[in-house]
Amino acid sequence: MLDYFATAVTIIVVAVPEGLPLAVALSLAFAMKKLMDDKALVRHLSACETMGSSTCICTDKTGTLTTNHMVVDKTWVTGQATDAKEPLDNTLIAVVGIKDLLRPGVKEAVETCLAAGITVCMVTGDNINTARAIAKECGHGSRSSPTDKLDLVKNLRVLSEVVAVTGDGTDDAPALHESDIGFAMGIVGTEVAKEEADVIVMDDDFATIVTVAKWGCAMRCSLTGHACWINGQNKSTRSAPLTAVQLLWVNLIMDTLGALALATEPPNDGLMNR
Repeated sequence: MLDYFATAVTIIVVAVPEGLPLAVALSLAFAMKKLMDDKALVRHLSACETMGSSTCICTDKTGTLTTNHMVVDKTWVTGQATDAKEPLDNTLIAVVGIKDLLRPGVKEAVETCLAAGITVCMVTGDNINTARAIAKECGHGSRSSPTDKLDLVKNLRVLSEVVAVTGDGTDDAPALHESDIGFAMGIVGTEVAKEEADVIVMDDDFATIVTVAKWGCAMRCSLTGHACWINGQNKSTRSAPLTAVQLLWVNLIMDTLGALALATEPPNDGLMNR
């Protein structure tokens, strides 16, 4: 009778996927540590997994998509330059065009998001022509005020979108709070924005946000694989000709070492092609 009871308890223990919470915790902690190396400070562990399910990113322009440093782009000379000591008499000598250049890798990062099925919206309060020019270089765009950003996030969530938002100012805090995952800028971001954010982008680079999305997708795939692994392992051990102690030992080894191996799988570029 005792043997039957021990076997019944063992089957119950083997059938319950107690290794899944361990895999989730390991995966979140591992992703958090790796993202810190990639200039992303994760304040809330669940943000990693949420970003893997995001369908829309509402991003700022200045300092996130661009370098936030003006450089001379074009110069139009209208006449002969005079000596600096001579009076100019309000004479137009030249017109200098300045531009805030895109960050290196931003265009590729946007293309990666689009390939992953993530819509990218540039939300900026700049002049409409400036917004259009940057949007054309990036491949997306939108123009709005901080209140428009908040309304945009609310409406997207009503449409069942998983929304990520970037912000650096105090007036961005409501949108960061309303979003599914908020990204604050670590360099130019205010303390109010950082307090409301789930992740702080230490280098203010949009490409870092895409890196967080890659790790989120990797976590989702790892956890899905681990669930399949546990399910297959539990079925095989229940039908295996093993004693109760042997079943418990197999279950212990598989749930711990298997979880460790699957939870620490790094992301690859193929994950974003969904």
